[in-house]
Amino acid sequence: GPARAALFANLGVVTLEDLLLHLPSAYLDRSRIQPIAATVPGAEAVLRGRVGEVAHRRFRRGREVLSTEIDAGSGTMRILCFGLPYLKNLLRPGLMVLVAGRVRSYGGPCLVNPDLDILDPSKGPEGSRVGGRILPVYPATAGLSQKTLRGLIERALDGMKGRMPEILPETILHRYDLPGLGEALLQVHFPDSIQQAE
Repeated sequence: GPARAALFANLGVVTLEDLLLHLPSAYLDRSRIQPIAATVPGAEAVLRGRVGEVAHRRFRRGREVLSTEIDAGSGTMRILCFGLPYLKNLLRPGLMVLVAGRVRSYGGPCLVNPDLDILDPSKGPEGSRVGGRILPVYPATAGLSQKTLRGLIERALDGMKGRMPEILPETILHRYDLPGLGEALLQVHFPDSIQQAE
C-alpha cells in the first residue's frame, strides 16, 4: 500500500530494479547449527531442537511473555518471547524449531525474541528462513524489518528467475567465467557461504 511504498521510497526503492539493487551492507552467518553447550553469552547462536512446555503470562500493564525451552539433545536453552502473543497459537510442545539470535543472561542463558522457524521434519534446516544459511542485513528504515526486506527481495529474485536481461555480452561472461546477472544478484543477496559473501 501507499504507507509501505513511502517507507521504501525513504530507502530509494521505487521500482523492482531498485529493490533488486538494494544490496546488503553486512551478513549474518547462520549456516552452522550449534550444540547448546557451545553457545556463549553475547554471541549469536543458531539452534535446532524440540519445544518443551510452553508458558504464557500477562503482566499488569498488558505486556505478555511466552517462555519455553528447546531440547537439542545436547542440552536445553530457554526461549523468552516478549510482546509476541501470536506465538502462543503456533508453538506447541514437541514441535521441531530452529531459533537464531544473541544468547543473553536473563536469569540464566536464554534467547530473547529470537528469529524462529517451525520446521517441517521432512525438510530439516534447509526449509528454514532463519538458519542453515547466510542472511543479508540491509540498510533499513523505521517500519521495515529485515525479515520484510529479505522476504520481498527473495520473492522478487524468484519471480525474475530466468527472465532477467543480461547486461554483459555472452562472450564476456564466458571469457571471464562470470555468472549471469540473475545468479550474481542471487549470490549477493543470499550467498552460499560467508566466504562468497565477502
